[in-house]
Amino acid sequence: MPEKQQTILVVDDDPNIAKLIRFYLKNQDYQIESTPDSRQGIQMARKDQYDLLLLDMQMPHIDGMTFLKTIAEIPSFETLIIVITAHDPDEEMTVLIEKHAYDFIQKPFTANRLRFTIKNALNYAAIKKKYDEVINSVITK
Repeated sequence: MPEKQQTILVVDDDPNIAKLIRFYLKNQDYQIESTPDSRQGIQMARKDQYDLLLLDMQMPHIDGMTFLKTIAEIPSFETLIIVITAHDPDEEMTVLIEKHAYDFIQKPFTANRLRFTIKNALNYAAIKKKYDEVINSVITK
């Protein structure tokens, strides 16, 4: 039985970044969805289960920091988030990223940096899922 294709949601108001991410990941086996609207990104994340979410920090309407806080309030939300930022994170952003995101990538980023970070995040998610299953099976015995 073939493995399920992993899904990535890209939330970035710059269409060139979304295109670049698709280009960098074109030979990887990911299904990529994207939206330039952070409000729509929150709705998509609520509605569908993604394996990973790539989030730009500077967007109109809802910035990345507010997005992280909002998404953290969704009880069933377990998708790992990688933050994309053009700036060095300040102290407040660093605390928020540490609390609600798996990692961050600073723009401009290379294909290798993006692929490496995504691969590590998805491997971590798979290990955590298996760990949780083992713990749950021990608890329910």
